[in-house]
Amino acid sequence: MLKACLILVIALGLAAIGVSQFQVKGKIDLLTSDLAQATQDAQNARAAQRKAENAERQAKAELETLNGQLADTQTQLEETTRIAQQQRVRANDLENELRTTTVQRNEAQRELAQWRALGVDIPSVQTMKDDLLAARAEISAGNAEREILLREISQLQYDLSKYEGPNTEIEMKDGLKGTVVAVDKTWDFVVVSIGENDGARQSGKLMVSRDGKLIGKVQINKLDASQSVANILPEWRQADIQVGDTVLY
Repeated sequence: MLKACLILVIALGLAAIGVSQFQVKGKIDLLTSDLAQATQDAQNARAAQRKAENAERQAKAELETLNGQLADTQTQLEETTRIAQQQRVRANDLENELRTTTVQRNEAQRELAQWRALGVDIPSVQTMKDDLLAARAEISAGNAEREILLREISQLQYDLSKYEGPNTEIEMKDGLKGTVVAVDKTWDFVVVSIGENDGARQSGKLMVSRDGKLIGKVQINKLDASQSVANILPEWRQADIQVGDTVLY
């Protein structure tokens, strides 16, 4: 009986061990399957990460390309705007020139019609123009001769004044005008910016003014082509003569 009990206990123990081994094996198989799935999921995640990183790099490259294209487009737009502005200015200038030319043409046509109404043709107008130019040349030559004669007369008057007395007035060129460029207060003389070429004459007298007011008179003592030295006449002194004051005849 005891032996039978021992055999039963051993049989039950062996059965329990078999069941335990079966459970462990099932658990191992389950864990193995889970590990394989986890490994596959990890591989899939790494693949997805690499894909995402590639997509990110591609997007960055495309963004840089677009930024470069945008900068080029902005530069082209600015250049186009500048050229358009230049063209607008040029168009405005041409329009103004056209308007002026049109006015001048209309005026010329009006004048031509007036000449034609008087029975004067274009060759006659050209002849009158040539005659006018010739007359102007003759007048200019006459003025030059007149200037020479006036200088000779002035010189003769000056020579005559030596014999007539020191109070004789010397005539000089009408409208003669200059400025005081230097003042010597010690010896009471000034240097003025007009000379013989401007119409000044030896012993000629010039009025000195400042701000439109007469402040004195000077008498030319020495002169060259472009400037003169003049003594300050004390009886005409109203104020001290300064550099920049106006002298006139």
